[in-house]
Amino acid sequence: MILTPQTELDAVNIILENDGEAPVNTLDDSGFSESGKAQRVLREVSRTVQSRGWAFNTDRDRKFLPTITDEIVLPTNTLKIKPTYLSEELRLVERGRKLYDVQNNTAVFTSPVYLDIVQMLAFEDLPSTARDYITIRAARVYQARATGSSSQDGFTSQEEVEARSVFKSADRQAHPRGFFRNPRNARLLTRRPL
Repeated sequence: MILTPQTELDAVNIILENDGEAPVNTLDDSGFSESGKAQRVLREVSRTVQSRGWAFNTDRDRKFLPTITDEIVLPTNTLKIKPTYLSEELRLVERGRKLYDVQNNTAVFTSPVYLDIVQMLAFEDLPSTARDYITIRAARVYQARATGSSSQDGFTSQEEVEARSVFKSADRQAHPRGFFRNPRNARLLTRRPL
């Protein structure tokens, strides 16, 4: 019985076994072996899933200060940014790991900017429900690319749907959404005249 959280090696072995391949003892970073291909698919699916932004990889209302050169540098693992209500007048995009103001055509910032930022996390840093869903999804993607035969698919689409449902439920519990939980809406409610 496994009592430790799933590692990237465990996930790669599940992907390989799903396609009828033998498990491996170590990961191959070269990408030429079957385990390397499985690891690449796992990371690709992980990036795709994480880019949607979940409670575990989204920092809300994070303050970014300009550097000495008046630029705002984003972390290297940034997947998506969105100005919060404190910086909503700005139209910002990411350019070369720095913020760029599209409306004013500039990368120069003289005051702090507040962002909701989605960041890519390492597989081992993900919650177990996310790891489970990403592993099952990656196994199905890998199998479809390797053989293209749905009859050899070890995981059914129903298992993937169930894993996604558990994952989304855990995310909702970690970060409830709704009108009254949004800081901007809460601010609007407190400014109402009596």
